[in-house]
Amino acid sequence: MDTAHWTPEEVGVYFRLLMFEWVNKTIPNNTRQMARISGLSPKKFTKTYQIVSPKFVKKDDENLINLKMESIREKQDNYRESQAIAGKKGAKKRWNVDSNPNGDPIGEPNGEMIALQSSSSVTTPKSPKGDVGNSVNSYSPLFLNFWSKYPNKVGKGAAWKAWKKIKSPSAMIDTIISAINEQARTEKWKKDNGQYIPNPATWLNQCRWEDEINTEPEVTHEYLGMPG
Repeated sequence: MDTAHWTPEEVGVYFRLLMFEWVNKTIPNNTRQMARISGLSPKKFTKTYQIVSPKFVKKDDENLINLKMESIREKQDNYRESQAIAGKKGAKKRWNVDSNPNGDPIGEPNGEMIALQSSSSVTTPKSPKGDVGNSVNSYSPLFLNFWSKYPNKVGKGAAWKAWKKIKSPSAMIDTIISAINEQARTEKWKKDNGQYIPNPATWLNQCRWEDEINTEPEVTHEYLGMPG
C-alpha cells in the first residue's frame, strides 16, 4: 500500500525491476541498463526512478537489491533446505529399520546401505546456514537491512561476525529493527551527537534488542535559590 500514491508508470517500473531481480538476484546499478529493463528512455526513466529509488539499496558498487524481496528469497531458501535435510534424515531412519526377508538391512553385499531412488528425485541439500554469505565481504540482505538502520556505522566486519551468531535471523529481523527505531528515540542515544550509541557488534553480541526502552526525557535537578 505504500505505492498507492504512485502513478501507473512508477508502479510498472518498480515491478519490472523486481521481476528482473527475482530472476537474476540483483539489478545493475546503471541508469541506461535499468531504463532498458523498465522499457523507458533513459531520460524518462531518470525522472520516474526518483520515486522508485528508495525501494532499492546497494549490494555492492555495481548492483542493487530490494531488501524485502531478498528477505523473502532467504526465507524460501531456508525452508527448502530444512525440508531437504528433514527428508534426508527420514530416509536414513527408514533404511536403519527396514530389513530384507532374511532379516538383514537392505544394502550391498558389503553391508553398506543403498538408497533406491531415481536420479530425478534425488535432492542434494546445501550445507545448512543461519544466514546467507560465507565471508566478511558477502553480507546477507538481512544484515544489510540491519546495517542501514543502525545509526553508529563502525566495525562492519565485526558486526557481520556477530550477526552470523544469531539463530534464525529472518525471524528476528523485525524485532531487531523495531528495537533500533525505539532506542534511537531515547535521550541516551541522542545525547552528544550519539556518542553513547554502542558499536553495532557490541549491540548484537549483547542482544541489546531485548533492552527495556525508556523514551522519557532525563530529568535534571538544579538548585533553585529562594529569595532572602
